[in-house]
Amino acid sequence: MARRLVIGDIHGCNKTLQGLLDKKIKISREDQLFFLGDYIDRGPDSKGVLDYLISLKENGYQTVFIRGNHEEMLIESLSSNAYFRPWIYNGGGETLKSFGLSQEDYLKLHGDEKLPAKYMEFLSHTTYYIELDKCFIVHAGFNFHDDNPFHDMDAMIWSRNMDYDRYKAKGKPVIHGHTPTSLDSIRVTLFSPERTLVNLDAGCVYTDYSDMGYLVGLDIDTMQLFVQANIE
Repeated sequence: MARRLVIGDIHGCNKTLQGLLDKKIKISREDQLFFLGDYIDRGPDSKGVLDYLISLKENGYQTVFIRGNHEEMLIESLSSNAYFRPWIYNGGGETLKSFGLSQEDYLKLHGDEKLPAKYMEFLSHTTYYIELDKCFIVHAGFNFHDDNPFHDMDAMIWSRNMDYDRYKAKGKPVIHGHTPTSLDSIRVTLFSPERTLVNLDAGCVYTDYSDMGYLVGLDIDTMQLFVQANIE
């Protein structure tokens, strides 16, 4: 039976990602897979994560890739070295290592020389949000103080502490990531009668923090939560 599954922030944890999708969820080509962004940085194998996600698409899996702030920082660093330091500060150095590049080597390269074309193609075709019949899916959130929150792309990748507006959200919950939260908090939210904001960032790379260090997936039709502890 086809499922609709939303996957939380991965952050370069390729073994954990494959453990969640292949062993816990056991995905099929009939499933629809929605990824919340932050595929890269901080974890040990960002290149491996991107290779795996690209292979899903190439092998006929139904995939939607939301853009996270870490993808945005990488894209900005491709066109201007002014964005390089903020990206490195936020874990970009681990991504470079996974591609066999030092920071010095990366800065010497220009534009589309910095990453192979297939990765740039993947990154450039990520989307900022998607609306489904049951929910909105976005990396960070929406600026509901704006008359048209679906035009504020900066909020979609960076916002925290979202103020939900039922009218502007059409009564639909917003499923997002971006802000690491405990696994227990995620479970409490899923059992809440309101359930207007559903954060699925279980802090996959933060294994030293209490009740974090997990990658999660959510079946949005049954609200079943799939959990994979970090196995990097």
